[in-house]
Amino acid sequence: EGHAPGRRARARYHRHRASFSACRRAPAPPVPVFASYPSLDQIAQVINANSSLVSSLQATGATLNVEGVPALRADLALQRPRRFRLRAELGLTGAEMDIGSNEDHFWLWVKRNQPPAVYHCKHDQFATSAARQVLPVPPEWLGEALGVVSLEPGAQHSGPVPVGAGRLEVRSLIPSPGGAIQRILVVHDTYGWILEQHLLDAQGQTVASAISSGHHENPETGVILPRHVDVRLPTVGLAFSIDVPEFQVNQIGPQAQGLWTMPRPPGFPLVDLATTPPSAMPAAQLRSLPPPPPPRYPLPPTAARPRRTRGFGFRN
Repeated sequence: EGHAPGRRARARYHRHRASFSACRRAPAPPVPVFASYPSLDQIAQVINANSSLVSSLQATGATLNVEGVPALRADLALQRPRRFRLRAELGLTGAEMDIGSNEDHFWLWVKRNQPPAVYHCKHDQFATSAARQVLPVPPEWLGEALGVVSLEPGAQHSGPVPVGAGRLEVRSLIPSPGGAIQRILVVHDTYGWILEQHLLDAQGQTVASAISSGHHENPETGVILPRHVDVRLPTVGLAFSIDVPEFQVNQIGPQAQGLWTMPRPPGFPLVDLATTPPSAMPAAQLRSLPPPPPPRYPLPPTAARPRRTRGFGFRN
Protein backbone atom coordinates (compact mmCIF):
# COMPACT_ATOMS: atom_id res chain seq x y z
CA GLU A 1 0.00 0.00 0.00
CA GLY A 2 2.78 2.43 0.99
CA HIS A 3 4.42 2.03 -2.41
CA ALA A 4 1.27 2.87 -4.44
CA PRO A 5 1.99 6.64 -4.76
CA GLY A 6 5.50 5.86 -5.99
CA ARG A 7 4.14 3.43 -8.56
CA ARG A 8 1.56 5.97 -9.72
CA ALA A 9 4.22 8.66 -10.02
CA ARG A 10 6.43 6.37 -12.08
CA ALA A 11 3.47 5.44 -14.29
CA ARG A 12 2.70 9.15 -14.87
CA TYR A 13 6.38 9.78 -15.69
CA HIS A 14 6.47 6.98 -18.26
CA ARG A 15 3.17 8.16 -19.82
CA HIS A 16 4.49 11.72 -20.13
CA ARG A 17 7.78 10.46 -21.53
CA ALA A 18 5.99 8.28 -24.09
CA SER A 19 3.75 11.20 -25.06
CA PHE A 20 6.78 13.48 -25.44
CA SER A 21 8.61 10.91 -27.56
CA ALA A 22 5.58 10.44 -29.79
CA CYS A 23 5.30 14.20 -30.30
CA ARG A 24 9.01 14.42 -31.05
CA ARG A 25 8.71 11.69 -33.69
CA ALA A 26 5.61 13.17 -35.31
CA PRO A 27 6.44 14.45 -38.81
CA ALA A 28 6.36 18.18 -39.33
CA PRO A 29 3.42 19.47 -41.38
CA PRO A 30 4.22 19.94 -45.08
CA VAL A 31 5.46 23.33 -46.18
CA PRO A 32 3.60 24.97 -49.10
CA VAL A 33 5.84 25.73 -52.07
CA PHE A 34 3.21 27.58 -54.11
CA ALA A 35 1.57 30.59 -52.48
CA SER A 36 -0.78 31.04 -55.43
CA TYR A 37 -1.61 29.30 -58.67
CA PRO A 38 1.84 28.24 -60.02
CA SER A 39 3.19 28.72 -63.50
CA LEU A 40 4.68 25.94 -65.59
CA ASP A 41 8.15 27.30 -64.80
CA GLN A 42 7.50 27.16 -61.07
CA ILE A 43 6.19 23.58 -61.21
CA ALA A 44 9.21 22.48 -63.25
CA GLN A 45 11.61 24.14 -60.82
CA VAL A 46 10.05 22.40 -57.81
CA ILE A 47 9.93 18.94 -59.44
CA ASN A 48 13.45 19.19 -60.83
CA ALA A 49 14.90 20.53 -57.58
CA ASN A 50 13.35 17.66 -55.64
CA SER A 51 14.64 15.01 -58.06
CA SER A 52 18.10 16.59 -58.15
CA LEU A 53 18.51 15.63 -54.49
CA VAL A 54 18.49 11.94 -55.45
CA SER A 55 21.37 10.02 -56.95
CA SER A 56 20.28 6.70 -55.45
CA LEU A 57 17.44 5.18 -53.44
CA GLN A 58 17.25 1.94 -51.53
CA ALA A 59 14.52 0.32 -49.45
CA THR A 60 14.46 -3.01 -47.67
CA GLY A 61 11.40 -4.54 -46.08
CA ALA A 62 8.98 -2.96 -48.54
CA THR A 63 5.72 -4.72 -49.39
CA LEU A 64 4.63 -5.64 -52.92
CA ASN A 65 0.93 -6.39 -53.36
CA VAL A 66 -0.45 -8.12 -56.46
CA GLU A 67 -4.10 -9.10 -56.72
CA GLY A 68 -4.61 -12.81 -56.05
CA VAL A 69 -1.12 -13.31 -54.57
CA PRO A 70 -0.05 -13.15 -50.90
CA ALA A 71 1.82 -9.98 -49.99
CA LEU A 72 5.48 -10.22 -51.00
CA ARG A 73 8.44 -8.84 -49.07
CA ALA A 74 10.35 -6.61 -51.46
CA ASP A 75 13.71 -4.86 -51.70
CA LEU A 76 14.23 -2.11 -54.23
CA ALA A 77 17.14 0.01 -55.35
CA LEU A 78 17.59 2.85 -57.80
CA GLN A 79 20.71 4.60 -59.05
CA ARG A 80 20.20 7.25 -61.68
CA PRO A 81 20.01 7.30 -64.58
CA ARG A 82 19.28 3.65 -65.53
CA ARG A 83 20.04 1.33 -62.67
CA PHE A 84 17.02 -0.22 -61.01
CA ARG A 85 16.28 -3.40 -59.07
CA LEU A 86 13.06 -4.76 -57.57
CA ARG A 87 13.22 -8.19 -55.92
CA ALA A 88 10.31 -9.83 -54.13
CA GLU A 89 9.98 -13.02 -52.14
CA LEU A 90 7.58 -15.12 -50.08
CA GLY A 91 8.68 -16.31 -46.69
CA LEU A 92 8.12 -20.01 -47.43
CA THR A 93 9.02 -20.22 -51.12
CA GLY A 94 11.87 -17.70 -51.37
CA ALA A 95 12.52 -15.46 -54.37
CA GLU A 96 9.49 -14.97 -56.61
CA MET A 97 10.34 -12.02 -58.87
CA ASP A 98 13.31 -9.98 -60.06
CA ILE A 99 12.98 -6.92 -62.30
CA GLY A 100 16.09 -4.89 -62.98
CA SER A 101 18.10 -2.65 -65.22
CA ASN A 102 21.75 -1.69 -65.60
CA GLU A 103 23.59 0.48 -68.10
CA ASP A 104 23.15 -2.01 -70.96
CA HIS A 105 20.28 -4.41 -70.27
CA PHE A 106 17.03 -4.80 -68.43
CA TRP A 107 15.60 -8.12 -67.28
CA LEU A 108 12.43 -9.71 -65.99
CA TRP A 109 12.23 -12.95 -64.03
CA VAL A 110 9.10 -14.38 -62.45
CA LYS A 111 9.43 -17.81 -60.89
CA ARG A 112 5.96 -18.95 -61.94
CA ASN A 113 6.17 -17.73 -65.53
CA GLN A 114 5.71 -20.27 -68.30
CA PRO A 115 7.92 -21.07 -70.07
CA PRO A 116 10.52 -20.55 -67.31
CA ALA A 117 13.19 -18.03 -68.33
CA VAL A 118 15.04 -14.86 -67.48
CA TYR A 119 13.85 -12.45 -70.16
CA HIS A 120 16.24 -9.64 -71.03
CA CYS A 121 16.86 -7.02 -73.68
CA LYS A 122 19.33 -4.25 -74.45
CA HIS A 123 18.00 -0.77 -73.85
CA ASP A 124 18.74 0.38 -77.39
CA GLN A 125 16.73 -2.55 -78.83
CA PHE A 126 13.68 -2.27 -76.60
CA ALA A 127 11.58 0.15 -78.66
CA THR A 128 11.97 -1.81 -81.92
CA SER A 129 11.54 -5.30 -80.46
CA ALA A 130 8.60 -7.39 -79.30
CA ALA A 131 9.76 -6.90 -75.71
CA ARG A 132 6.90 -4.49 -75.10
CA GLN A 133 4.51 -7.43 -75.25
CA VAL A 134 6.02 -8.51 -71.93
CA LEU A 135 6.84 -5.13 -70.38
CA PRO A 136 5.31 -2.05 -72.05
CA VAL A 137 7.74 0.34 -70.33
CA PRO A 138 11.43 -0.17 -69.52
CA PRO A 139 12.11 -1.02 -65.87
CA GLU A 140 13.86 2.27 -65.15
CA TRP A 141 10.43 3.93 -65.50
CA LEU A 142 9.59 2.31 -62.16
CA GLY A 143 12.15 4.67 -60.66
CA GLU A 144 10.18 7.58 -62.08
CA ALA A 145 7.04 6.01 -60.62
CA LEU A 146 8.64 6.57 -57.20
CA GLY A 147 8.59 10.30 -57.90
CA VAL A 148 12.12 10.83 -59.26
CA VAL A 149 11.02 12.74 -62.37
CA SER A 150 12.52 15.55 -64.44
CA LEU A 151 10.82 18.09 -66.65
CA GLU A 152 13.54 18.64 -69.22
CA PRO A 153 13.91 22.25 -70.43
CA GLY A 154 14.31 21.15 -74.05
CA ALA A 155 11.13 19.07 -74.14
CA GLN A 156 7.63 20.21 -75.03
CA HIS A 157 5.40 20.82 -72.03
CA SER A 158 1.92 22.29 -71.66
CA GLY A 159 -0.15 23.36 -68.67
CA PRO A 160 -0.77 23.60 -65.85
CA VAL A 161 -4.51 22.89 -66.10
CA PRO A 162 -6.76 22.27 -63.06
CA VAL A 163 -8.08 18.70 -62.99
CA GLY A 164 -9.79 18.58 -59.61
CA ALA A 165 -9.49 19.95 -56.11
CA GLY A 166 -5.84 20.62 -55.34
CA ARG A 167 -4.62 19.05 -58.59
CA LEU A 168 -2.88 20.48 -61.65
CA GLU A 169 -2.03 18.63 -64.85
CA VAL A 170 1.16 19.10 -66.89
CA ARG A 171 1.63 17.27 -70.19
CA SER A 172 4.94 16.52 -71.91
CA LEU A 173 5.83 15.08 -75.30
CA ILE A 174 8.84 12.78 -75.01
CA PRO A 175 10.53 11.59 -78.24
CA SER A 176 11.23 7.86 -78.50
CA PRO A 177 12.22 5.44 -81.30
CA GLY A 178 8.70 4.02 -81.27
CA GLY A 179 7.06 7.43 -81.64
CA ALA A 180 6.39 10.34 -79.31
CA ILE A 181 5.21 9.38 -75.82
CA GLN A 182 2.86 11.68 -73.98
CA ARG A 183 3.47 11.92 -70.25
CA ILE A 184 0.80 13.34 -67.97
CA LEU A 185 1.80 14.50 -64.50
CA VAL A 186 -0.80 15.43 -61.91
CA VAL A 187 0.78 17.69 -59.28
CA HIS A 188 -0.49 18.99 -55.95
CA ASP A 189 -1.24 22.68 -56.45
CA THR A 190 0.18 23.73 -53.06
CA TYR A 191 3.00 21.32 -52.21
CA GLY A 192 4.28 20.38 -55.68
CA TRP A 193 4.06 16.63 -55.02
CA ILE A 194 3.61 14.30 -58.00
CA LEU A 195 0.29 12.56 -57.34
CA GLU A 196 -0.20 10.75 -60.65
CA GLN A 197 1.81 9.80 -63.72
CA HIS A 198 0.43 8.41 -66.97
CA LEU A 199 2.28 7.39 -70.13
CA LEU A 200 0.39 7.32 -73.44
CA ASP A 201 1.81 5.78 -76.62
CA ALA A 202 1.72 7.35 -80.09
CA GLN A 203 -1.85 6.06 -80.54
CA GLY A 204 -3.02 7.70 -77.32
CA GLN A 205 -3.33 4.41 -75.42
CA THR A 206 -2.34 4.44 -71.76
CA VAL A 207 0.55 2.00 -71.27
CA ALA A 208 1.53 2.84 -67.69
CA SER A 209 0.17 4.72 -64.69
CA ALA A 210 1.42 5.41 -61.19
CA ILE A 211 -0.71 6.82 -58.37
CA SER A 212 1.31 8.09 -55.39
CA SER A 213 0.38 9.00 -51.83
CA GLY A 214 1.85 9.28 -48.36
CA HIS A 215 4.49 11.82 -49.35
CA HIS A 216 7.20 12.15 -46.75
CA GLU A 217 10.32 14.29 -46.44
CA ASN A 218 13.61 12.46 -45.96
CA PRO A 219 15.25 14.25 -42.99
CA GLU A 220 18.84 13.79 -44.22
CA THR A 221 18.40 15.13 -47.76
CA GLY A 222 15.10 17.01 -47.81
CA VAL A 223 13.79 15.03 -50.80
CA ILE A 224 10.07 14.29 -50.69
CA LEU A 225 8.99 10.81 -51.82
CA PRO A 226 5.76 8.80 -51.61
CA ARG A 227 5.40 5.87 -49.25
CA HIS A 228 2.70 4.17 -51.35
CA VAL A 229 2.59 3.77 -55.14
CA ASP A 230 -0.06 1.96 -57.22
CA VAL A 231 1.36 0.90 -60.60
CA ARG A 232 -0.86 -0.15 -63.50
CA LEU A 233 0.24 -1.53 -66.88
CA PRO A 234 -3.13 -1.93 -68.62
CA THR A 235 -1.85 -3.25 -71.97
CA VAL A 236 -0.57 -6.39 -70.23
CA GLY A 237 -3.26 -6.47 -67.54
CA LEU A 238 -0.87 -5.98 -64.64
CA ALA A 239 -1.47 -3.97 -61.49
CA PHE A 240 0.51 -3.92 -58.26
CA SER A 241 1.31 -1.61 -55.37
CA ILE A 242 4.47 -0.90 -53.40
CA ASP A 243 4.54 0.24 -49.77
CA VAL A 244 7.89 1.58 -48.56
CA PRO A 245 8.35 2.20 -44.83
CA GLU A 246 11.53 4.24 -45.32
CA PHE A 247 13.97 5.13 -48.09
CA GLN A 248 17.72 5.26 -47.72
CA VAL A 249 18.76 8.16 -49.94
CA ASN A 250 22.16 8.47 -51.64
CA GLN A 251 23.72 5.63 -49.67
CA ILE A 252 24.50 3.15 -52.47
CA GLY A 253 28.26 3.07 -52.96
CA PRO A 254 30.62 1.42 -55.49
CA GLN A 255 30.74 -1.72 -53.36
CA ALA A 256 27.13 -2.49 -54.37
CA GLN A 257 27.89 -3.43 -57.99
CA GLY A 258 26.18 -6.78 -57.50
CA LEU A 259 22.86 -4.98 -57.28
CA TRP A 260 23.01 -4.32 -61.01
CA THR A 261 23.96 -7.83 -62.16
CA MET A 262 21.36 -9.86 -64.08
CA PRO A 263 20.31 -12.96 -62.10
CA ARG A 264 20.98 -16.49 -63.33
CA PRO A 265 18.69 -18.79 -61.28
CA PRO A 266 19.22 -22.52 -62.02
CA GLY A 267 16.77 -23.96 -64.51
CA PHE A 268 15.88 -20.61 -66.06
CA PRO A 269 17.59 -19.99 -69.42
CA LEU A 270 18.33 -16.50 -70.69
CA VAL A 271 15.91 -15.40 -73.43
CA ASP A 272 16.76 -12.29 -75.45
CA LEU A 273 13.51 -10.46 -76.13
CA ALA A 274 15.10 -8.53 -79.00
CA THR A 275 15.62 -11.70 -81.04
CA THR A 276 12.58 -13.68 -79.91
CA PRO A 277 9.73 -13.70 -82.47
CA PRO A 278 6.39 -12.40 -81.21
CA SER A 279 4.83 -15.85 -81.51
CA ALA A 280 7.35 -17.22 -79.00
CA MET A 281 6.84 -14.49 -76.42
CA PRO A 282 5.46 -15.50 -73.03
CA ALA A 283 1.73 -14.98 -73.06
CA ALA A 284 0.63 -11.89 -71.19
CA GLN A 285 -1.97 -12.71 -68.56
CA LEU A 286 -4.45 -10.18 -69.85
CA ARG A 287 -7.35 -9.36 -67.58
CA SER A 288 -9.74 -6.50 -67.07
CA LEU A 289 -8.29 -4.16 -64.48
CA PRO A 290 -10.63 -2.65 -61.90
CA PRO A 291 -10.69 1.13 -61.47
CA PRO A 292 -7.62 2.46 -59.63
CA PRO A 293 -7.99 2.50 -55.85
CA PRO A 294 -8.30 5.77 -53.94
CA PRO A 295 -5.05 7.20 -52.53
CA ARG A 296 -3.76 5.24 -49.54
CA TYR A 297 -3.03 8.46 -47.63
CA PRO A 298 -5.32 11.53 -47.58
CA LEU A 299 -4.06 14.76 -49.09
CA PRO A 300 -3.59 17.90 -47.00
CA PRO A 301 -5.87 20.83 -47.86
CA THR A 302 -5.08 22.94 -50.88
CA ALA A 303 -4.08 26.58 -50.57
CA ALA A 304 -3.63 27.70 -54.17
CA ARG A 305 -6.32 29.82 -55.81
CA PRO A 306 -7.80 28.30 -58.99
CA ARG A 307 -6.81 30.14 -62.13
CA ARG A 308 -6.66 28.47 -65.53
CA THR A 309 -3.43 29.05 -67.46
CA ARG A 310 -1.71 27.30 -70.31
CA GLY A 311 1.84 27.19 -71.53
CA PHE A 312 4.06 25.37 -73.95
CA GLY A 313 7.68 24.88 -72.98
CA PHE A 314 9.46 26.79 -70.27
CA ARG A 315 12.48 29.00 -69.96
CA ASN A 316 15.95 27.60 -69.31
